[in-house]
Amino acid sequence: MMSISSKERARFLQISIGSIGEVIAIADLALELNYLSSTQHEKILLQSEIIIKRLYGVKRKKPS
Repeated sequence: MMSISSKERARFLQISIGSIGEVIAIADLALELNYLSSTQHEKILLQSEIIIKRLYGVKRKKPS
């Protein structure tokens, strides 16, 4: 298995966190345009929050 550098790992995690931000923005727009119900929107926000917390947790850990 090929290992990645700490710099590459940090960049990947930051891009992942940014992508979740994009998901949230699209969910907000979908709610505004009535493509999502408020229940669906809330589920997306809650799941996004969980994923962001996990990504920040991984980001804080030092690679072994």
